[in-house]
Formats: sequence, C-alpha cells, structure tokens
Amino acid sequence: GGRVLEDAHLVAQAALAAGRIAEAVRPSGWLPGRFTSEWRPAARWSCLTGNAQMANIWIRLFEITDEPQWLEPVPVVLRFLKATQNRSSANPGLRGGIKGSFPVGGDYGRHQLLSWATKFFVDALMRDHHVRSRPAGNTADARTLA
Repeated sequence: GGRVLEDAHLVAQAALAAGRIAEAVRPSGWLPGRFTSEWRPAARWSCLTGNAQMANIWIRLFEITDEPQWLEPVPVVLRFLKATQNRSSANPGLRGGIKGSFPVGGDYGRHQLLSWATKFFVDALMRDHHVRSRPAGNTADARTLA
C-alpha cells in the first residue's frame, strides 16, 4: 500500500515490522507462527503461508528501497519452505503442495495443504529469481512485480 500510495510513512512502518520478523528467522529458516506484541515468538509451529508472504514482503522492500538487508532472510526461509514441500507423492493433488503449518498440526491450516500457501511460495520463488538475476544497481523494473 505504501508503494502504491507513494506514502513513505506506510513503507517505513512496514519496514519496521518486517525487520522485527526478519530478526526472528532461525538459521534453519523457521519462523514462529505468531508473535506477542513485544515481537517475541508466541507459537511452537511455523505458519508456512506467512513465511512465504514474508519472503515476498522482504523482496518488495528491497525493490522499493534497494537496501540489500531485505534479501538476507529470503534464501534461508525459501530453503525451509522447500524442505517442507511435498515433492514425492504420486498423488498430483498433493505433490508440490505447501502445508498451512509446520509441523502440519500447527494452528494455521491444521492438517491441510493450502492452495494460497503454494501460490505465495511460487510468487516468492519467482520474485527472488527476478531480483537476483537482474544486473546490480538496476531498480528500474522494481515496480513491475505487483
């Protein structure tokens, strides 16, 4: 919203929250599924949909600000998501899917594969590839990915 409205205050507030969440990324790429109002982990499960959305947000902040710090948590979070993805099922309705939570019994999308989790994951993979494959310093096309 801050980018579309060209509102620097909204972008700054998004960056503040995104930065606090980035600080919580474990070396494995795991993020807690919930936070307290003091930004402390409040769940023992990870919201895989939220992880994918955060990867997208960090990449968008990089596209808006050209600050490389925003790309730092992305690869580890994407690796974590890839590790949770079902890539072996013979059932095409399951193969490639992303669960709501990890472990699958977590509170978000409990025991479900979610189409929107998979969609946000694919968005993050494509957006990450896009920003990492463009020439350094080229932010001219940063607004092309909605």
